[in-house]
Amino acid sequence: MVKLDSEKFGSGLHKVYICIQYGRISSDTRRYIDLITTIFGERVLQWCSIIFTRCNDQTMTKEKYLLKNSEDANVIGIINQVKTVIFGDNMIDQDPEMEIVLRKRRTGFLDRVKQDLDQTANMEYFKLQPISLFEQIRRIIQMFCATFEIDYTVAGDIKDFAKAAAMSIQPSIYSNYFGECPICIEDMIDENQPVITQCNHVYHQVCLEKWIHENNDKNCPICRTKFDKSGTTFYTLLTADV
Repeated sequence: MVKLDSEKFGSGLHKVYICIQYGRISSDTRRYIDLITTIFGERVLQWCSIIFTRCNDQTMTKEKYLLKNSEDANVIGIINQVKTVIFGDNMIDQDPEMEIVLRKRRTGFLDRVKQDLDQTANMEYFKLQPISLFEQIRRIIQMFCATFEIDYTVAGDIKDFAKAAAMSIQPSIYSNYFGECPICIEDMIDENQPVITQCNHVYHQVCLEKWIHENNDKNCPICRTKFDKSGTTFYTLLTADV
C-alpha cells in the first residue's frame, strides 16, 4: 500500500506498506522484499513500514521481535532498515463476547496504522533514480539466479533477449542494432559505423582500427583469423542499406 501526495501525483512516494502475517518471515516474503530492493534500490526500505497482522501478543514491539529472531541476520537487516514496524491483531470471532475484545484490538491496530500514515505528511519524497529498462531486467534476472542458485552465465540467452526487447521499445533514431562491440562492450548502431570482418565478427570501426594500431595485431580479436595483409580490406561497413 502506497500513500501519494494527491497534488503531486507521480512525483514520489511517501510510504510503502508491506503487510505480513505475524511469525517468522517466509522465504516467499523475503524474495518479495528482495524484488522491491532490486527494482527500487536498498534505499527504498527507508520509506517502507512493515505491518505484522494476526499478532495476538499485545505487548509485541520491534525490539522484542528482533530479540526473538536474533539468529536470523537477514530478518534483522530488513527490520532495522525499514521506517517503522507495526504489530496488530485483525482477527474476528463468531463468539459475541470474544468479538467485542477483538473489535477493540482491530480498532487500536487501525489507529496505529492511521497515526503512522499521518506522520508521513511532511516526509521527504522517495524518488526513483534514473535507470534503464534493460538494467531493471538485468537486476531482476540476477536476483532470481542468485535466489535459486542458478549459474548466472546460464541466463545469457535470457539477458540477450531482454536487451533486444528493451531496445525494441525505446525511442531510437537508428534503423539497425548490431549488439555489443566485443572490444568496448558498448552498443553498436548505424551512427557508430559498425563493421563486419571477413571472418564474420562485428565491431565498431573505431574500436577495431584502434585495436590493430595499439596492439600491432592484424588478427581478429575474437577468433584470431589473420586479416588481409594489405590492411585495407579486412572489414566491410554495416549500414542501414546493408
